[in-house]
Amino acid sequence: MGLHQGRGRSSAIRGKVKNEMLKGLARGRWKRLGDIARWLRERHGVAMGIGGVGYHVGNGGRHRAGDAPSLEHPGPRPLPDR
Repeated sequence: MGLHQGRGRSSAIRGKVKNEMLKGLARGRWKRLGDIARWLRERHGVAMGIGGVGYHVGNGGRHRAGDAPSLEHPGPRPLPDR
């Protein structure tokens, strides 16, 4: 079952696969988490959903691999002229 120290199953994405995935992300190889999931399935035989891929990418639940939230608040909208 692949249990380790009582914390559940060990991840299918580790070692060489994870390093290759992170390098691909840094180079902008994929635009969506689904693209990464397809690559994992076809290239490495790892069947993982978008949520699992997002966990490993560390994107906080966003569904696009390259998107990052804006750190600046847009502020209030200006009032219309009357």
